[in-house]
Amino acid sequence: MDKKWTYETITKLIEEHPEINSRSSLEKISQSAYKAALKMGIVDDLFGKPVKERYIWSKEKVINYVKQHPEIDSKTKLKNSNESAYNAAYRFHIMNELFESVK
Repeated sequence: MDKKWTYETITKLIEEHPEINSRSSLEKISQSAYKAALKMGIVDDLFGKPVKERYIWSKEKVINYVKQHPEIDSKTKLKNSNESAYNAAYRFHIMNELFESVK
């Protein structure tokens, strides 16, 4: 029998299970409740909107990132490894400097 999920039943489920403290934990405990919450558009109300931390690249941070990852020896590998570092290297015009010793 399928349970009819409402805002009240989902919040009651969350109250009854203290281990439900995130979107992913709700999905693990009850996929049907998670899907219903998504469909109703209440996931943000239940857990808040996820905040994506923005990383600010500097020339030094890009250079250090490449130095810390010796497997990154080309522009393509940098882009595949970390596209934001690649974009910063391009923006700072340091791409040649990063890989000139590799040639």
